[in-house]
Amino acid sequence: MKTLFLLFASAALLSAEELKPAALPAQSTCTDGSYQIRFDGTKQLALDFPLKLKPGNWYRIQFDARSRKGAGEDRFLSALRFGGRNRYQAFQANTAWSRHVNFFYAQEADGQYSLILKRSQAGPDTVEFREIRCTGLDDADFRRNLFPDGDFESGDPAVPAFPWRKGGTAEVTDCGFLTGEYSLVLRNPRSPHSAPYMISATLPVRRGKPYRLSLWVKANGNGSVCLTFETLRKEIPVSGEWQKIEWRFTTPADFPRMARLMIRMQHELRTLMLDCVSFSEQ
Repeated sequence: MKTLFLLFASAALLSAEELKPAALPAQSTCTDGSYQIRFDGTKQLALDFPLKLKPGNWYRIQFDARSRKGAGEDRFLSALRFGGRNRYQAFQANTAWSRHVNFFYAQEADGQYSLILKRSQAGPDTVEFREIRCTGLDDADFRRNLFPDGDFESGDPAVPAFPWRKGGTAEVTDCGFLTGEYSLVLRNPRSPHSAPYMISATLPVRRGKPYRLSLWVKANGNGSVCLTFETLRKEIPVSGEWQKIEWRFTTPADFPRMARLMIRMQHELRTLMLDCVSFSEQ
């Protein structure tokens, strides 16, 4: 998907470190590592966390968030900054606590991680963050499923696995999948005049390594879905029955170290259902 934190030695890199912000924005309080921000929506606010890292390593930042208004409008961003470069990831906050995960590659020793509340026309809100932690990744982590909540069994309407959606609506609900209680549904309200898509949370990628992307899909009828993983692309047929899709590939030498999966419905589809989304190194 953390109070000011320093990672000092390689022995400490694999332990979870709590991050602390350099300063608290106005209208905010901190109690036992939980941050509450009373946000009027008229001015962007941010919690900025300085990072001390080991260049050439991958890291995972996780945090819990909740919002009195709940999931809906895209009002929140996380940002990773090295030098003058920023990399953003949207997230949504539900009325209950949602767990979010960001993966990143340390290009430099000094960086900054930010949780941003964007200016909004939605009016005042109270937003809370807790359990903001950073952990270094090892080889075994890359062989586990890197998708946060890829089976959607948290039932979280914030959908941490796919925080960006465009042109359609997404919800987590019971779709009659083989196991579990929840699946992710992307709906196309303007078919056949639009092609909605979702973009995943950032995933860590090592160059020249073999990877496997696996997911179960079902649609309202026959059609196709386009999978794009940065520079790689695959079109898959879908139907009104659940089917398992596997995509195996080896990342090229110049592949980005932080990548996102985009899933785009084709114009003819009105509903696309997903479950058991998995991405791991083989």
